Amino acid sequence: MKTRLLGIAGVLVFVSAAIHLALGVSGLFEAISGGGSALLPALYLLGGVAAIALLGVIALTPVATTAYVAGAGLMVLFWLAYADVHAFGVAESTLGVELHDHGDHAHDNGGHDHNGHDHNGHADDGHDHNGEGHSHADDGHDSHDHNGHDNGHDNGDDHDHGDDGALTVIAEHLIDDTYALVSKAAEAGATVVFTVLALLQK
Repeated sequence: MKTRLLGIAGVLVFVSAAIHLALGVSGLFEAISGGGSALLPALYLLGGVAAIALLGVIALTPVATTAYVAGAGLMVLFWLAYADVHAFGVAESTLGVELHDHGDHAHDNGGHDHNGHDHNGHADDGHDHNGEGHSHADDGHDSHDHNGHDNGHDNGDDHDHGDDGALTVIAEHLIDDTYALVSKAAEAGATVVFTVLALLQK
């Protein structure tokens, strides 16, 4: 049973490593061609290398509880890093860098384009429609409440989630990004398997 579980964990870690390495390499090519920062792709590559190293340790050394705990810890670290980049922003604020381009995700909710703030054909360009000084406060649309949807988007930010909870923000990003969804699912599964293996060693 342990051998089978270890094999499953290995496959899941390999999936995560492959996606990290692929995103890292493609991101570096984009950065070299002037398409963005190389910091996040470099972190992807570092994560991929760490996952491959974990596979090497498990394959080449005697199986031990320490290896399982390290495996689970690395997978959890990947999840925490993803959550921080897309929702919490602790690393960005601490290091003073932007790891994630928040302008990439234009959520189309029921036909509402939040990047352009075009709600039912109304372009929110200073809220002056046809030069009539039309304020949304006059017709019950306070705080950008269009058709009952409080979007919470700040015009000064390309991608402000407003009052959305961290779990909601992370879920939205995962739904929008198939590679991230597969990677995080693999890492969550690997975490569970490594934890079970560690418990079976006792």
